[in-house]
Amino acid sequence: MTNGIPSLRVLARTLIFTSTISALLAVSSLPVLAQATTGTLRGTLTDPNGQPVAGASVTAKNQGTGVESGTFTTSDQGIYVFSNLVPGTYMVTVESTAGFSKKIVTAVNVGLGQVTDLPISLTIGSPTEVVTVTSSGEEVINRDQSQIASIFETRKIEELPSNGAGNGLDTLALLAPGVIASRNSGVNTDGVGLSVNGNRGRSNNFQIDGSDNNDLSIGGPSLFVDNQSQVQEYQVITNNFSAQYGRNQGAIVNVVTKGGTNEFHGDLFEFHQNWKHLSSLNNIEKRSGKLSPNQNLYNAFGGTVGGPIWLPKFGEGGKSIWKGKDRAFFFFSYQGVRNPFTQTLRAAAPTLSILQSEFPRLLATFPGNNAINAIATLSPFAATNVGSVHPRTDLGSSKTIYVNPTTNAVSSTPAAGFVGPFLGNGGPYDVINLNGNLFQAAFAERDIQEPYTENEWSTRFTVKVTEKDNIDFRYLKQRQVFVNNGAATNGFTYDVPSVSKNLGGTWTRQISNSMVNEFKATTQNLDVLFGGASASYGVFAVPAPSDIGNAVANITFPGIFGVTKTTTAMATIGPPTNIPQGRLVKVYLQHISGRHQVAQQCSVNDLSHRRQSDHQVHGKRSVLLRSG
Repeated sequence: MTNGIPSLRVLARTLIFTSTISALLAVSSLPVLAQATTGTLRGTLTDPNGQPVAGASVTAKNQGTGVESGTFTTSDQGIYVFSNLVPGTYMVTVESTAGFSKKIVTAVNVGLGQVTDLPISLTIGSPTEVVTVTSSGEEVINRDQSQIASIFETRKIEELPSNGAGNGLDTLALLAPGVIASRNSGVNTDGVGLSVNGNRGRSNNFQIDGSDNNDLSIGGPSLFVDNQSQVQEYQVITNNFSAQYGRNQGAIVNVVTKGGTNEFHGDLFEFHQNWKHLSSLNNIEKRSGKLSPNQNLYNAFGGTVGGPIWLPKFGEGGKSIWKGKDRAFFFFSYQGVRNPFTQTLRAAAPTLSILQSEFPRLLATFPGNNAINAIATLSPFAATNVGSVHPRTDLGSSKTIYVNPTTNAVSSTPAAGFVGPFLGNGGPYDVINLNGNLFQAAFAERDIQEPYTENEWSTRFTVKVTEKDNIDFRYLKQRQVFVNNGAATNGFTYDVPSVSKNLGGTWTRQISNSMVNEFKATTQNLDVLFGGASASYGVFAVPAPSDIGNAVANITFPGIFGVTKTTTAMATIGPPTNIPQGRLVKVYLQHISGRHQVAQQCSVNDLSHRRQSDHQVHGKRSVLLRSG
């Protein structure tokens, strides 16, 4: 706003939003279809001769919450339709004044994003008579949708062995046809990356309760839903999905969280795993002489609680309690993960580093040389305060050698013109020749603690305000800290803390028997940093992005190779050139939708994305030293 006049951008947003609402309210014959967090129940009412029964009153009541839909009057063809039903078990009641008994069908399952077909045949009799039938619960052929989807309800989510506690729910998707693990796809993964029908891992669309849950920077989910106890249904749509989803050509991964019911319920859980007792040594660990794997304790714990909302009520007759049975419900969940973990770092492409014991002689040989000072203070074997560092233990033993500093010739015995003894010619050791001066070097191996901590909360409130209005509010927050996640064999390390939030609200109104309108507002926030570490690591702690000016430059030593390992270069000093960095992604969504015979939808998105990174400030330096 300038001098009291709104900006064009603000005016444009206001105009678009106002026009959208006006159009949706005016065009009642073209209602809108929401992102699927609900299901549909429909069917045909017939008499004993199979003829349609028109004018009958049909209601659907959620057996968990007691919330009842509006009454639907069957059409001339005897058809009834209930849209926007929360997934769950329902009781369908049919009342007719045309000489038929009242009929009740219980245990009718309504699935996420599915159309449940329930044909009902009435029995001739008095309207005061009641005929109760329990649905078989068997899955029926879906004749109303062409999409291919797999749905995992609460029991499958909790009991299927494919999903380890706290390890992410997307492993469940691997049980769906056409889905395989996407390796090295470079996207966020909630347990595993997904490649669906040959598409890239970046091509999937992730949702929580129908709202966006995508990391718009690198792809994959923004908030990792890994608490099994908070999820009611997990749906993977792999093909022929409705145009209501849009956005991506891969899979639609839709997570629906639990809500409260008329009964108080909850759970407490603790999962403990000790890899030291459950895992065997790999071949590298066996060669290094280890007797048992590194420490890796995994603990996932937490609980849930939900039920009707009870509030104090004041008035005549003294204090009392208002009980929200059939009206108002809450649900709360918490999960914590603690994973003390020791990592042994070995470079995939090993480089040589001069041993710490050689630093005094190195500094005395090249006094006042900045490059040499960097080697003595910033190279891998100088980082003795970052875990524990030593020559690699998995490469066998090295031989005693003598080296000619002029020609780099190697001898196994003392000889004129040869200097030694050194270790080399196999194993982790070799010799570095700097301007005719020989120094003992080796491949570095580092043991360092990399503990992981996670705290995740979620809360949900659902209120049936009137017989036609329902309001739903939910909030999820997840805080993760990967300590020393960026640790490298050269000693430089950094943490990766992240906070993800997902806040949303939905107002659903039953406008008529055949039309439901929905307004949804959500906001998503993802804040990730690659940088910052314990102050005890000193200069080897990569600073946070906000302090990028104090990062150590990346220093390479081209042309310096081992005497016997002639293609092995000298180790690089400093962190990667793209670290530190961070990103902040915010997504705001206003969504208006409805359901009738024709689908229409309007969504307004506002994206704010800030990336903290400056490779030029950090920089990379090459130091030319003469070898030999």
